[in-house]
Amino acid sequence: MADIKNDKIIVNATPATTWNWLKLNSDSFSYDKEYKKQELKFEAIPQGFSISDKASSLSSLPEFKSSVFNALPKKEIDRRKRDGSYLDDQEFEKSRKENQISNKNHPLIKLIDKTVPEPQYIKVSGSPKEALLLHLDEEKNCSNTIAKHIIQTENGSDSTIVILYSSDSSNQEKCQLVQSQILLGENSHLTLIKVQLLGKKTLQLDDTSFICGENSKVDFVQIELGGNHVDSGIYADLLGNRSDIKTHVTYLFKEDQYLDMNHWVVQHGKRTKCDMYVDGTLKDQASKIYRGTIDLQKGCSGSTGNEMENTLTLSPKVVNKSMPNILCLEDDIAAEHGATIGKLSKEVLFYMESRGIDEETAQKIIARAKIQRAADFIPSENIREVISNYLESQGL
Repeated sequence: MADIKNDKIIVNATPATTWNWLKLNSDSFSYDKEYKKQELKFEAIPQGFSISDKASSLSSLPEFKSSVFNALPKKEIDRRKRDGSYLDDQEFEKSRKENQISNKNHPLIKLIDKTVPEPQYIKVSGSPKEALLLHLDEEKNCSNTIAKHIIQTENGSDSTIVILYSSDSSNQEKCQLVQSQILLGENSHLTLIKVQLLGKKTLQLDDTSFICGENSKVDFVQIELGGNHVDSGIYADLLGNRSDIKTHVTYLFKEDQYLDMNHWVVQHGKRTKCDMYVDGTLKDQASKIYRGTIDLQKGCSGSTGNEMENTLTLSPKVVNKSMPNILCLEDDIAAEHGATIGKLSKEVLFYMESRGIDEETAQKIIARAKIQRAADFIPSENIREVISNYLESQGL
């Protein structure tokens, strides 16, 4: 199979490949086929939200795509034909679509659908005054779990949902697969926040997909702190005109932690807007790969896209790789990307030291400030305190 290589499953594949020797195009892992269904837990359901396990009964649910459970293209696509001429935009896009491997055929998608035939279904009506707080805890005495949920916002709704992943403190080797699929109605606004505080030996694959209706808006915040090997991804289809997504992802990885991110926003509608922001810290021997793709399709005239990545490195032994992509089939657009990577500047250290703060403490302050900026989006003081306590327990 094209999505299995050397007995490992290909995940987090980028839609546009680069040289294989850079080892940036995808990630892979071996997995146990025995998994248990896991559901989001909650203490209360604020007015305006409803939760059931009958998502499969929805008759008009569109097909969601995935960035995590995504395989590499079948082959490299070149605009140049054998006769020396070039494919036009329409021919090139047709060739690219034929080249992509369907998410439906990915072995992990099949595993998820088999393990969770009835995903949790969360529906949002109106504009709830309170946020919906959900928990997905590691389960004791259970190695591998799969959670799948579908969130649907009604037209004109405005809501906030927070999902907290937490550890059972057992530090057992285990794998957690999570698939979140979000369908936004017209003129709706959703703030979705994910906070990951898993155990030191946990492998997690966390896939978040959006389909955005006309005039809809998404604010997505993700905080990555725990786990041993983490593959996280965002796939957003800005299908409706004037749809808008803003992402703020932050992380603090240390020791031998590994973070692999694949963010992919496809802009179909006219005057759509994409802003992707990643701001994280690596220390000790931690490793990170970031793939960020702004995919501007034919017909998305007037659209804008921007991606910015900041990485603070606190050790010469960290491994940091970045792969920003802008794919464009439309003329009337504006898109840009940028990145800053490095250690604390001499000016910052001098400022800190002049106020009696040593270099190690200065590093902790700056690293925690990155997490705090993202945590400020969380409406729950209890969850912000959980994050603070987790950082302190890790000596950060």
